[in-house]
Amino acid sequence: MLGGIAFQLGSSVSVITLENTAYWIHTAVIVFYSILAVEYYIRYHLRAPIASENKESGVQARGQYTGKLELMTYMLAFSTTLLFIR
Repeated sequence: MLGGIAFQLGSSVSVITLENTAYWIHTAVIVFYSILAVEYYIRYHLRAPIASENKESGVQARGQYTGKLELMTYMLAFSTTLLFIR
């Protein structure tokens, strides 16, 4: 009976290590995504794209930031926040 308990304790320790590793990998991916998303929105609002402007017209074309895109932005931020909490 004690051997079975010791076996269960031994196997649960290795599972905890794997879960911790997976937790940190997931957290790192979410942080990386968040950094890229914030950088994109900063560049968008400052009108400072990474790509060079169009040589012919001198203006970089960009889309309109409509209400639907704003709602999508808020929902992505909310979803990312919930993933951090989880």
